[in-house]
Amino acid sequence: RSDQDVTSPAVLAESRVNQWLLLKAVKESFEGLGFDGDTAYWDSRLVLVLLAHSELLAPRESGTFGESLKQALLSAATREYLQVNTYDNVLWLNKDRLERMTAALFVVARLSSKTEHPSSRSLVADARGNAQRLLVAAERAGYRVEEMIRLLS
Repeated sequence: RSDQDVTSPAVLAESRVNQWLLLKAVKESFEGLGFDGDTAYWDSRLVLVLLAHSELLAPRESGTFGESLKQALLSAATREYLQVNTYDNVLWLNKDRLERMTAALFVVARLSSKTEHPSSRSLVADARGNAQRLLVAAERAGYRVEEMIRLLS
């Protein structure tokens, strides 16, 4: 990546994984561990979401949590994993997928904090709080995407 490249790290990560056909290898690895084909497929997609949006639960220096979620949902991988769909002119997402993604993002935040400086406890606490905020907002919004973003903004 050059200094002139304005592509976001999330878009770049998603693009490189797709270009290098890594999702197929990840899926085959999950299958090799005994996962059924459907679970292996979706978990490989979750890996891509985690690579591209590992900072989603981290505290923000600017902007709102709702804006960060909106940015993450611009990613085709995130929309596919969360099964974002339109019904009656409303965008919806899948509750179970959101809960699994949020738990996985929290694990990433915990693992990342192990390599950070002494303030890692507050980073983990912030990630836990943001995970809870996300799940509460989703439930209150009835898993409607725009309403979730509004509640988190």
